[in-house]
Amino acid sequence: MLSSQQIEKLKAIPITQYLASIGHYPDKEAGKELQYYSPIRNESTPSFFVNPDKNVFHDFGGERGDVIRLVGLINKSGFVESCQKLQAWGPGELAPLSGSRQQQITSGSGGIQLIKAIPLQNNALSRYAENRRIPFLLAAKYCKEVHYTNKEQKYYALGFESDKGGYELRNNINGKDFKSCISPKGITSFLVPGSTSVSVFEGFFDFLSALVYFNVQASKNSVVVLNSTSNLNAAIETLSKYTNIYSYLDNDKGGVGALDQLKKQGLPVIDKSNIYAGYKDFSEMICRLK
Repeated sequence: MLSSQQIEKLKAIPITQYLASIGHYPDKEAGKELQYYSPIRNESTPSFFVNPDKNVFHDFGGERGDVIRLVGLINKSGFVESCQKLQAWGPGELAPLSGSRQQQITSGSGGIQLIKAIPLQNNALSRYAENRRIPFLLAAKYCKEVHYTNKEQKYYALGFESDKGGYELRNNINGKDFKSCISPKGITSFLVPGSTSVSVFEGFFDFLSALVYFNVQASKNSVVVLNSTSNLNAAIETLSKYTNIYSYLDNDKGGVGALDQLKKQGLPVIDKSNIYAGYKDFSEMICRLK
């Protein structure tokens, strides 16, 4: 039997932290409240509100209450079982509401440790991909739901695996982009047997955006995603095997420099950046046009 003190301690667990740990982040602020897509029912417009100061929620569907009530609604559990679930929910399960702590992680940080990489199923990550105009089925085909730790805290992100087994990590927390990686960092290649042409992209969202643009699920040519222009030299050996190299690199200093480097190598490069002229990259164009 739980004491009143224990119950009050459980009620003090921030609803925002609990929601973040199960993949729900606020869509926007509404005065003193945070507005979410409801975690207890399907909806196309966010109508679930949390008041962080009072640590209570109310849902447009009529439900309202504290964190214990919310756990019960999500898990379809009674009061005692909901309390037990919160008791078993250790500090390591807490995910930060803001992206500030995650933003401190730098690419290749030794503090990041992979827990698991599973098929994409997290609602928040699916919505993140779709907000970048990448359909769920396409994101699920090429990306993983990556769970990892940093300084003993647990997080998750959309992950794109490199040929070396590392992952490029992307997410969006409260409107702020999170970008990092799990070592080892390297290129990602999709080699098509018999193909004499290869398409090269700087980032994986550019690659996925190109598939959306051309309305295909896979490229008929081989593909190399650099995952960073710093990986260009590592890609030269693969690229040099092809008769045609279609370059979809960024329209910025790094992308232009990488394209020049390929040309200086004497490789048969065909610049395709005119498709997204006026935009930084393929991904930005797709996000703006759709």
